[in-house]
Amino acid sequence: ERPPETPDQILESRPHVEVITRVGSFHNADALERISAHRSDAVVVLGERASNTKLSERLNDPVVTRTLVALETLLDSKQGERRSPVIVLNYLDLSRSYHVTEFLRPFGNRSTKVFFNPVFFTGKLIAAMCVNPYAEDIYNELLTPEGNEFHIVRLPHDSPRVWRDLLNAFPKSVPTGYRDAAGRLRMVPQPDEELPESAEVIVLSEDSYDASLFDPAHSAGELSDSGAPSPRCPDVPPTGSLLIVGVNPRLPFIIDEMSSVGMSVQVADNQTREEFAAWYAEYSNAPAPEGLVFHECRFRTEAEVRSAIDLSAIDRIVLLADGHLLDTATPDQIDAETTSRLLMLSHMIDEPGTEGATRDVRLIVETLTVDSEAVVRNIRSCSNVIAPLTIARLLTTFTLQPEFEELFRTIIQYGEIDIACRPASDAVPGIAPGQVTFGEMLEGAHNGCIPLGWVEAAPEASGHIRRDSPRVVLNPPKRSRLPQDCEIIFLRRREAPCP
Repeated sequence: ERPPETPDQILESRPHVEVITRVGSFHNADALERISAHRSDAVVVLGERASNTKLSERLNDPVVTRTLVALETLLDSKQGERRSPVIVLNYLDLSRSYHVTEFLRPFGNRSTKVFFNPVFFTGKLIAAMCVNPYAEDIYNELLTPEGNEFHIVRLPHDSPRVWRDLLNAFPKSVPTGYRDAAGRLRMVPQPDEELPESAEVIVLSEDSYDASLFDPAHSAGELSDSGAPSPRCPDVPPTGSLLIVGVNPRLPFIIDEMSSVGMSVQVADNQTREEFAAWYAEYSNAPAPEGLVFHECRFRTEAEVRSAIDLSAIDRIVLLADGHLLDTATPDQIDAETTSRLLMLSHMIDEPGTEGATRDVRLIVETLTVDSEAVVRNIRSCSNVIAPLTIARLLTTFTLQPEFEELFRTIIQYGEIDIACRPASDAVPGIAPGQVTFGEMLEGAHNGCIPLGWVEAAPEASGHIRRDSPRVVLNPPKRSRLPQDCEIIFLRRREAPCP
């Protein structure tokens, strides 16, 4: 409702997108009609920023709800000229969307609604990086148009209906599941499972054209059925101890995820134990879980950190953007504090131990600006979550393909369906690298897991400040051979396979 601060916020031209800012109320149908919201293909409702963070969080969901009701009222009055838009709704507490759904149910499906909690997704993504060190690169590819992403394709008439017969029927794609006529997704079906009528197949592919290519006679392997490998993805629950430095609304989701797998979690922040307990209860609507260890530490000196935290017992560290600074500092300033803490902890970790060797500690760093990515990666090899960028990618994905909100909500959590990485020596027993192709691995994927690609080992250290990292390769050509010292990326189902 307020004019932009600078003229350059009014209109921004890009090669493929024209961005226009319009000023006005979004709380009533008349205002939405003036900007032709009922003729849009998609509407994203983000909420509204208030004078401080707590007030913004309190008002976000009511503002989104009122906007949705106004938009649905407009759609109801424009039966003859409206489209059926996708509406993505940014709720910080999804429980508040339940009564909205019940209120709108009698009016029918005027639109496709996606109730989206950005804090949930970014928190769970950070937790996924604690479990899988390659999760950052995998999800960066799945959520951007570059590389491979999920597509839904319709099978040709008279095509095979048994899942095992489809695994190598797409020359340039990897089938990962299907969507039935009711819109329900079924990922990693059992080998002998028969697809229901009118089912569409979910594939991992570089683009929609490649995804649509179908050839049931396609043969990408060179081994006979009896000689083809049968890859497996053993269930190896994560272990160890996690230290989370800093607090913000993503923290409860990370703790919830790590506690569910039995990992030891410690939190360090510049507040007292009592203040932290009150903060956690407010943001999670529940007390902190038993077993969670809190350390009061302001990270002013290495000596202070050592006296507060036993770093020798930590093998994973998450550095969160400090939520206490959101009202008083810019994103660049918050990232500066995160970078300072990363430098201090990196120096302490890299100091040789009693046996003269440095420890291998995995670090996951949350930043708020894209510019900070190069800075943190020059400090040490680590995973980096750029929270606003991740939210934007998710919003774009769900706006274009709303049916995939359920898919990403499922696989980003550690549970029934996961993306997991296992060393090739464990995943394909008895097959040496270079002797088996990706197509042959797919041909034998009959035991509750589907290979999606592999992680190639990092080259030898070159001595530069930027450390080389392993390379994630999703959906490689079917005739590509398994590299040396690689790990295989699986989409797996955590249940007993068919006998």
